[in-house]
Amino acid sequence: AGKAVLVEKPLCISAAEVARIENVLTQVENPLLMVAENYYYKPSLTYIKDLISAGRLGDLQSVFVKKLTTQTAEGWKIAHGALLEGGIHFVALIADLFDTSPVDVEAVFPGHREGEAERHSVTRLTFASQATAELHYSWDTPSLTKGVFQHSKIEGSGGTVIFESNGIYARHSGALLPAFPGLKDLMGYGAMTQDFLNCLQDRALQPYSNFERAKRDLDIVFRAYTDLG
Repeated sequence: AGKAVLVEKPLCISAAEVARIENVLTQVENPLLMVAENYYYKPSLTYIKDLISAGRLGDLQSVFVKKLTTQTAEGWKIAHGALLEGGIHFVALIADLFDTSPVDVEAVFPGHREGEAERHSVTRLTFASQATAELHYSWDTPSLTKGVFQHSKIEGSGGTVIFESNGIYARHSGALLPAFPGLKDLMGYGAMTQDFLNCLQDRALQPYSNFERAKRDLDIVFRAYTDLG
């Protein structure tokens, strides 16, 4: 109908639905479709990307991201895996660091039982540069801190960054103290909303969290699920 759309993540639940949405976008004049993937807008991710852009890490070599906690699936989430509903956030974070799709995706699903939605995944990505990324994501692992104060790590040829997985703080290997980027908008909701409003006001603009990035991130999840026995 030519209307602007802001849709929650994940954008959809299958590759077939991605294709249907892509087909509609080609038929609409000046479409505005934004996915509410707030992790793109997190100050912590911006901080890390600025370090990369400034050459403070050298060439990216490996990324390790972890978020292990318990979460009860409700509503539509019952029928789908944790990687699709929640892990997609961290897939987006990893893909945005490399700004490209991986050439290879492998995954294992600890404790998974046939006929049930997965609740624990270990996904390994390999990029054309031979850099690797590994995501550990779980909804069935008890955590005293409810998933807070778990740490992730980025290694490059010229430095490393260790960051609290939710983005509360990050420490570059060349810094004496950790940085606490953007605590006023820790989850990125403010910046995400402003991006959508800017695009509404000027329809020549496109949001950062656009269809192409959502398609890339979902493709990673769907490729991981091919290993789900």
